[in-house]
Amino acid sequence: MMRPLRVCRSTLALLPLMSFMSCGVADRESTTNGSVLDSSRFVPVSVPVEPETDELSESIPIFPTMQPVSLPADAPWLLERIEISLRDIDAAEAITLIAGGQAVQFDLRVDEMPVVRYASTSEHTMKDALDAIVTQADWTYSVVDGAIHVQDLETRTLLLLAQPGTVEAKMSVNALDTGSGSDGGESDGGSVEHASDPYRTELEPVVKELLAGDLERNVPSTVRLLPNANALLVTARPSTVRRIADLVETYNKRVSKSVRIHITVYEVTSSSKQSVGTRLQAVMADPSAAFIGGWDVRSVESDQQFAFELLNPLKRYVGTDALLEWLNREGDATINFNDSIEVRNNQIAASSSTRTYQYISSITRQQDTLGRERTEVQREQLRTGWSISVHPTIGHDVVTVRLSLARRSLVEERPFQFGESVGTNFVTDDQVRAMTVSLADGESRIITALRAFDERKDRSKFAGLVTRRGSSQSNTESVLLMRVELI
Repeated sequence: MMRPLRVCRSTLALLPLMSFMSCGVADRESTTNGSVLDSSRFVPVSVPVEPETDELSESIPIFPTMQPVSLPADAPWLLERIEISLRDIDAAEAITLIAGGQAVQFDLRVDEMPVVRYASTSEHTMKDALDAIVTQADWTYSVVDGAIHVQDLETRTLLLLAQPGTVEAKMSVNALDTGSGSDGGESDGGSVEHASDPYRTELEPVVKELLAGDLERNVPSTVRLLPNANALLVTARPSTVRRIADLVETYNKRVSKSVRIHITVYEVTSSSKQSVGTRLQAVMADPSAAFIGGWDVRSVESDQQFAFELLNPLKRYVGTDALLEWLNREGDATINFNDSIEVRNNQIAASSSTRTYQYISSITRQQDTLGRERTEVQREQLRTGWSISVHPTIGHDVVTVRLSLARRSLVEERPFQFGESVGTNFVTDDQVRAMTVSLADGESRIITALRAFDERKDRSKFAGLVTRRGSSQSNTESVLLMRVELI
């Protein structure tokens, strides 16, 4: 810890001598033609300054400011002061004059020789002068083994966060039928294929456009994709390489963003013929009767979606429980699905909560020409529960989420016997829905368009065997609460 310098009356006679010694050291350090000091042996220091007061309180600490010094370990002579004025001369000649006695090697592949000018100030060093010249000439330099290496082309490896090549993904509209061995998935809406090649379609055209200027001037510029390294190898003029590096950095920040999607699905059973959406509309019309749980709603996009906002999240309720309490006032509500899905921008992810049943889908008996019978029994799987797939795209101010929901509940089990074969068939109730929802970062949305009530025709089917359609009234409604967060 440094202690403040104290000046006492008994030491005033030494001040002239101290001042003289400090001036001598400063003059020697400012000399550039004499012997060069080994700067690596010096460390930054700071000298505290006494305040201009007669008395200094001992209770006031003094923290002197440290001035950082940047010193190249392999080339301390770059920090030597230099005074030079150059006007309209070749860049190679300018660098040779600035280097003085230091060795200079040129690796120039472009025929054109830039003309530069430069005038130093009293504070400029050799490094400042070299930086100014290579910037004007669009060159680059490095110091290797005490020699200055100058190049008019730069090669740099740029990391890509987007996977090179074609990326394929599939989002099933009814993921509960996936792998069942039947064509039910197609009849219930099928799937959405997503294929992308981010580099070829998004980055490559812009990179080629940036290189076009160099190629027009016969500059041997190249760019190579390194798929295994997730990188680009770029060789071009230094200014062009910097522009491509800035482009890739901006693109990487964009594609590296991820979204956390919180999804809660409620099942509400009630004797009311009004949907939850209709009752939320009533909440909006009569604020005094609503916000028992400390939340607010407003209709967005359609009368089936509502923005959900907690008035004071630090109080009693969190969003999931606050909505659950209100739904329980409207009927018998339970949470059937509650999960958080983390997915990168423009990628597909899924989450499910299911139960799987084995069942016999078909029994076939065949008789050959010799009268022998052969029986084939085909078994498949029945998945019940919830399956949700998401495909988010991050925009400037909103996140657009393509969402597919599939729900299957078991209504009835029906045992059967066919000869010696005994099994069970199942009657199920299915809901399938695909939608697009746009939310701001941190916004919550209530979606009520998942209703199994009067206006919806229920579909019951024997899995794999018989399909029966008919109208039936159900008092069950599914309500979805979704929130997105950028991470």
